Formats: sequence, C-alpha cells, structure tokens
Amino acid sequence: MNTPLRKYLLITLSVILIITAATALVMNKHRLFGGQEDNTLKVAATLNGIGCYFYRQQVGGLECDLLEAYADDHGLGILFIKAGSAEDAVAMVARGEVDIATAGLSPSDAAVDGVDFSDVLFETRKVLVQRRAFAASSLSELDGRELTLPADEDYYFTLFEAARENGVYLKRNTMPTPLDGKPELTVQVSQKNLSILELIDGVSTGTIDLTLAEEHIVSGHFGQRENLNTQYVFGPSRNVVFALAQQDNNMLRDSVNRWLSSEHAQAVMTPYRRDKRDQNNHHDQSRHLQQGEQPASGGHIPTGRF
Repeated sequence: MNTPLRKYLLITLSVILIITAATALVMNKHRLFGGQEDNTLKVAATLNGIGCYFYRQQVGGLECDLLEAYADDHGLGILFIKAGSAEDAVAMVARGEVDIATAGLSPSDAAVDGVDFSDVLFETRKVLVQRRAFAASSLSELDGRELTLPADEDYYFTLFEAARENGVYLKRNTMPTPLDGKPELTVQVSQKNLSILELIDGVSTGTIDLTLAEEHIVSGHFGQRENLNTQYVFGPSRNVVFALAQQDNNMLRDSVNRWLSSEHAQAVMTPYRRDKRDQNNHHDQSRHLQQGEQPASGGHIPTGRF
C-alpha cells in the first residue's frame, strides 16, 4: 500500500472514530437525561429552605450545591424548577417532567412508581430553634411560649407526637385552654408561607419566639446564627436522598452515586460537616434570661418584617 493511500485511510479512520465517540457521548447524555437535546439537567425543588433555597436571587443550599457541582463535572447545564411541595417534586420525576427532585427527601418519599433514589447524601434531624438566651432543655419548660411552624403538616405531626409523649398541651387559636394544669405551648402555622430560612431569621432577631427546622439547614452557611440553640432534637436521624428518574439501565442513578463518592462531592460537603460538628460541640450552659432581654411576645411577626 502506497504512502498517500495509507495516510488517507488513517485520516478517514480517525475521523470515523472521533464522530463515533462524540455520537456515543451525546447519546449517553440523551439516555441519561431523558433524551433532552440541550443536555440540561432538570431539577424539581421546593426552594423553601428544605434542600435548596433562594439567597440573593441565586439558588443555594447543600443539595442544590451538590447538583450544580454534579452538572458542572458532567458538562451539563442545570435548570431548577420550583415545586409546590416535596410530593409535587417527586411526582414531577415520576411523570418524566424532570430528571431529579430535591427537597430533603427520605427514601420512603421516593418509593413510588417511576422513581428511584440515590445513595444517602447525609443524615439530618428536626430540631427546636430557640435563642440561646432563653433556651429550654425540655418541652415542659416552654410553658407560655409560642412556636411558629412552617406550612408543612409533617412539622406539626412531629411536634404533636413529642408534646403527647411529654405531657405538653398544644394550644391553637381554635382550642380551649386545658384545665388539668399541663404545660401549655401555643402553636401557629406561618400565615405568610415563610421559608425555613426566614423563620430561623425571625427567631434570631426576636420577631418569632420558636420554630422547628431540619438540623442541616439551621447549621448550614445561611441558616446558622450565633445566638441560636438547637440542642433539643425530635426523634432519630433520617437519611436524605435525591429522587431520580427511574431507568431500565439505572444509568442516571449509577452516575449520581459514583459522583457522590468523588473528591469534588466530598469537598462540597465539607463546610456543612464542619458547621455541624462545631455546633454539636458547643455546650450551652445558660438557661436564664440575659439581663435586659425579653423573649419574643407570643412569637408575633410585625407587619412588613418579611
């Protein structure tokens, strides 16, 4: 075979290999992300502080930080689509409208047809958010206080079970005051649909007396406040996962799980782990009001505060 012909064949073979590799890469991305030609990872999120949130017109939060890093490492764009609730976010995955849902989900939340879930991202717990100056170590010490809950029934059920086990009466506006002398904690649900971060901020500034939050949120970058106490924990830890579009070849699930063990993913997790460790190591000795301070009056939120 003469030299010009050999060169021609080598060049032709190289071009074919390059085109084949590029086509395979695109096809893999298409199969991985629902056949989208723009290679954009679509994510459903409540964006209310559970999993992800808006901060200064940008999406933040541990779960969304992980997904943005994942998309970046895979050369993908990413589009966050607001869901009305965690259930709505999972349903969007099941219907094929998005690739992933993130909303502080547990594996049981993703246990529906058409939805898979990732490996565990981290563990979290529901905690009582209160100011250090007036911190109580038990629910019975909250007699006469007011707790503002997020607009999520799961938070009320968590509080209801804890109150029942501790002999504390939960007073709602429509309920009469008990006559048996039980400690009484007034409960109201946020009427302004405030995010978890706004409720945490309200406790810190004193416009709200108490609230409940997920531990990973209140210990994170934008939820952590120096004057807050989160030592009272409700129930055991639970695992947090992503809900993923279910596929026959498990390509998306396997891709996400492989990446979660990468150095980049662990680097995204490091600040959260450090914040959580620092908070857990803090031992709050004071159980008394600081001189000149008063707890928030009934948890009232002044008009226009948020």
